[in-house]
Amino acid sequence: LPPILHMLNDPNHSVRDAAISCIEEMYTQIGHQFQEELQRHQLPSYMVKDINSRLERIEPKPRSSEGARSISATSDHKFTNLNPKKSSPKAKSSSREASVFAGDGDIAEKPVDPVKVYSEKELVREMEKIASTLIPEKDWSHRIAAMQRVEGLVVGGAADYP
Repeated sequence: LPPILHMLNDPNHSVRDAAISCIEEMYTQIGHQFQEELQRHQLPSYMVKDINSRLERIEPKPRSSEGARSISATSDHKFTNLNPKKSSPKAKSSSREASVFAGDGDIAEKPVDPVKVYSEKELVREMEKIASTLIPEKDWSHRIAAMQRVEGLVVGGAADYP
């Protein structure tokens, strides 16, 4: 919860909106217990008023019989479900679209060739090589190529290894 609350002060409007949406979804899933948790995080009064006015318009889901779930577990799960494109037929290209917005659009547009590995040992070697390329000191183009290699491994069937 603290990282989400910190995002409420972000200078980027879309980040603040995403944080509010996340808070609303957490309230929907957890209910009034979440509101109590929010009060523990000494937020500025204007922010508390805004959040409370938004939460008043939301009806929390009824609690399931599985017992109380932790707030962090619920928020981690919901982050992955906030993307409405998942059900669309273009969902596979959404990672490429994100790469385009991140910078080098022409690199992200190249189709990835499948990389075949024939043993778990070979897969481990490939992943170690990729991991060594992903260190922050490396140039972005090398890191992008490494991530494309990971994608190639997945396309080539490496995800089938345990």
